[in-house]
Amino acid sequence: MSTNNKAFDTYIRSVAASHALGTNGLFVGRKSLPKLCSAFLPDLIKLSESQHTKQEFLERLGELLKSGFAAELDKRTSGDTLLPLILWNTHLEAFSAAKKAVKAKKGKSPAENEGSEAGETTTTAAAQESIPSPSFTPPPPSPPATTIPFALQHAVLPPLQCLLEEACYSYIAKKFPHILLQKSWTLPQAAELNAYTREILAAQPCPFSDPTPLKNLNEIRHAAVHRIPLSEDKLYELVEVGGRAASMLGEWSALIKIQTLKTKVQKWSKEMTSAETERTKVRRKLELLKDRKRKIEAEITTLETLVEKTEKVDRKTMRRFKAEVEDHFAWSDEDKSDNEDGKPGRLVSRPRIFIVHPHSAN
Repeated sequence: MSTNNKAFDTYIRSVAASHALGTNGLFVGRKSLPKLCSAFLPDLIKLSESQHTKQEFLERLGELLKSGFAAELDKRTSGDTLLPLILWNTHLEAFSAAKKAVKAKKGKSPAENEGSEAGETTTTAAAQESIPSPSFTPPPPSPPATTIPFALQHAVLPPLQCLLEEACYSYIAKKFPHILLQKSWTLPQAAELNAYTREILAAQPCPFSDPTPLKNLNEIRHAAVHRIPLSEDKLYELVEVGGRAASMLGEWSALIKIQTLKTKVQKWSKEMTSAETERTKVRRKLELLKDRKRKIEAEITTLETLVEKTEKVDRKTMRRFKAEVEDHFAWSDEDKSDNEDGKPGRLVSRPRIFIVHPHSAN
């Protein structure tokens, strides 16, 4: 798929996600979604590097819905995770309007809800067109969590920062080339990300009604340069911020690369979660084995002590037995004999034997 086609698909997914939420809080369905998108779209869709008609949009949307995109939207609507797909500010405004419609319906009585079911599709589309454009603020970060390994953080933030510097440089080169001449910025690496965003936001007339996505880029630069430890959720949020800024600048090549980076971060997150679950199981098993080992070692020590005690008893018994035998066969000074040469012989131990003749007198 070419870069233009990828950018067009990204745009379609963004529009579809912004209109996928019905007033009942569920997915509007495969049949209603194209109608809602059609009411929202202009006749000619102008992207940075290509143009497409509304009919082309609807045909491609139908193909995506048949190939699994409808199931994805249904799942994301139920899980309230549509926001990562929405990358254009106008789409975010439509999505904001849809969420307000859901909250408004939840606040009505059951009778009022039933009366509004028939005109749900028309009301949703009208609400998205009539509500004034609110400024979009990224969702607040999750509560502080365990920081991710720095090696993984460093593998994501510097490349993201470079992509955004290239996107800003390209945007300024197209819209405000005199700035590059004044600053002598001859290539994207000539300035830092915060310098690019400062020049874009200071340009007159201001090119954006809501500069929030560009202002948020400074947080990416700050975290990358100062090596600030981040949680997994915060890292994912910064990647999303970069994607919104690239979308706002109309730099589709950078946007596609950031989307790929976001996909890799999601994959890494799942792998880390799976690895942590497995690690927890292994730790529990290891603790059980260590506990068993301690019990076995204690039992071994007890048995060794018992063996040592029995060996001491055996040695003591042998000493006593030896003493008794030696006492029974004690040497006698009276038992001396001469050898045949008349020389004194060695001491001989003889047992004392008493013989009683059977016919002797009593």
